[in-house]
Amino acid sequence: WAVGCILCELVGRSPLFQGRDTFDQIRQIFDILGGPSADDLHFVSSSPSAFRFISKFIGIERVEWAEMYPEASSQLVDSIEAMVRFNPMERLSALECMRLSFFEPVYEDTDEAARAKVLSWDFDKFKPTRAELRRRMFDECCSLCTFTDAFESNKKDALGGFPDL
Repeated sequence: WAVGCILCELVGRSPLFQGRDTFDQIRQIFDILGGPSADDLHFVSSSPSAFRFISKFIGIERVEWAEMYPEASSQLVDSIEAMVRFNPMERLSALECMRLSFFEPVYEDTDEAARAKVLSWDFDKFKPTRAELRRRMFDECCSLCTFTDAFESNKKDALGGFPDL
């Protein structure tokens, strides 16, 4: 989504969706992409209020990318079409985007970075109380700084100095 929007902004020399507020932003998205389909509505069905709101845009005609950017190559238009889609389930992955024909002149297999193992997000499994957030913030700051042994020995006292800790 973001790379597709940036491509549009580079070609059009202005922001693609210039909403004055959240609702105007969404309206502008549908004014260009067209109203949502049944599949588009399916991915917001878990939120009745979002479903009702987005349903209001059904029937809006889409604007063709080639009409918006007549100077763009067909490869660029195809790339924008593949990336700038309302339904996130229909968008290409970053890897698929790198392999689009538009990027062929600059794409190299060696540019692909892949992790050998799955990244663990276990550090994010905690109840975010005020005290816990403060403790974690303090610990993170301490991990980024070099402190003297005297400070390290008084770390517990320093933590005790925070209210609610």
